[in-house]
Amino acid sequence: MRIVFRNDPETGCDCACGEYLQLVRGTFEKNEGAGWVALPAPVTADGGRVAPRRFKEDARDRRLPYGHRFTDPLRTFPRGAESFDQFLPDMSDGCTYSGSDNPGLKAPIPPTPGTEYRFALDFLGTPVDGCNGRVPVPGNWHRWRVTGYDKIPDPPQEDPPQEEPPDTRPPEETTPEPVETRPPVPNRGPTIGPAPPDAERYRITPTGFCLNGNLACVTAEFMQDRHMRLDADDYARAVGLEASALRARCAIFRPRPTPFNPTAATNWDRWTRGQAAQRVDAYLAFGVAVRDRDFGPLCPWR
Repeated sequence: MRIVFRNDPETGCDCACGEYLQLVRGTFEKNEGAGWVALPAPVTADGGRVAPRRFKEDARDRRLPYGHRFTDPLRTFPRGAESFDQFLPDMSDGCTYSGSDNPGLKAPIPPTPGTEYRFALDFLGTPVDGCNGRVPVPGNWHRWRVTGYDKIPDPPQEDPPQEEPPDTRPPEETTPEPVETRPPVPNRGPTIGPAPPDAERYRITPTGFCLNGNLACVTAEFMQDRHMRLDADDYARAVGLEASALRARCAIFRPRPTPFNPTAATNWDRWTRGQAAQRVDAYLAFGVAVRDRDFGPLCPWR
């Protein structure tokens, strides 16, 4: 989504008053062989779920909705800019709004083979006057529709093992090779001292990433130790490990707070944790096949 506002004293236009409103309605369904049934829809800005017929203000990850410049109704505290929802060059009075959305649904873990999933969403978007109660600007509504379908594939059928024909050849005569015998080495127990010069050295890299760079190695090992079945505490631990690895790898790009943006570092940490949760969710959904997915640069905020 992209809107360009303008400052024009003659007509009363002020970039700082321009904001964006996005509405959504639709359905999420699954079919396990007995017909399509409704799935729980995502949460909207009012705390309820997406309705099939009535438009409601869209939000993502149970957070603030799209297109708001400030966190409070008095427009005092600017929100932190995020790559998918920001005003440029500054949140409080930037003249350009830039946003993006990626609607979809997540299959349960583990998914049931043969299950079908589908969704259909209608969206409405318009610029609004943030200085006057976010009233829509007349004549600027835009509408679009997004649909999706997927089916969990059935497991591959393995061919039954074939028996090899018996070997009817006569056995070959072999001469046993001489066996060298030597007295056993006495067991002297463990020793403490410097490693030999030819010993292979290992370096622990907590910021190392596996699966084509799509997940930290420590996170993957933690999840595999639990056979990819995470309870709430395990899931929080996995997200924490991934967030720590991302912060360590990308620490050079962490912004410092300034008088104009005192929450820059906090927003960066929050965005990093959101990235970590997406990587953990993707590994739970796709397993080792996550290596074939593209999450973009490891440090996209640089």
